[in-house]
Amino acid sequence: MLLFWRHGYRGVSIRDISVETGALPGSLHYRYGGKRALYLEAIRHYVHEHCEAPLAELARRPSPRNAIVNFFETAIGSSRDGAVPKGCLVVNAALELAADDNDVSEIVGQVFNLFQDSLRNLIERGQAKGEIQGLLDPAETSHALRTMYVGLRVLSRSTSDEALLRQIVRSVDAILSGQSGSPPGPDGIIQPH
Repeated sequence: MLLFWRHGYRGVSIRDISVETGALPGSLHYRYGGKRALYLEAIRHYVHEHCEAPLAELARRPSPRNAIVNFFETAIGSSRDGAVPKGCLVVNAALELAADDNDVSEIVGQVFNLFQDSLRNLIERGQAKGEIQGLLDPAETSHALRTMYVGLRVLSRSTSDEALLRQIVRSVDAILSGQSGSPPGPDGIIQPH
């Protein structure tokens, strides 16, 4: 999984996987059916470990607003600490292959929808608790925040400007608290007063 996360599908060969894992290329083909099947398995594993499990944990947090903001902050931290590759394997897959590969596109779409649904649920819960601005449309705002998160993950892979990444987190908090001016419109753009 780490090889694909770090180098993308096209940047990894069966030989690279063999060297990294110690498995013979023939064994990899026999067990997984080839590089593409292994890639899809790696994405599914990533989705479980780095998407589904964290989103389930996010839903259990007592403060929905803090949960959302902390999720964005964690994305910055994980991209900066060097423990895992920069960016997000699902976002990387979306950029590299989703337009050309139906299976990858389906997985990416499912994850993006799961993330947006999780955000919408947190926004609704936060509004009920008075933590999140009540005028926000949960569906539109969750779409805008998902888009901001994908942008954050792309930028975290391509820039060393941590201040820029932190500004995205501050913008998320401002949107949720109602300090950003107006709620985002259907296109995710915040309209000035």
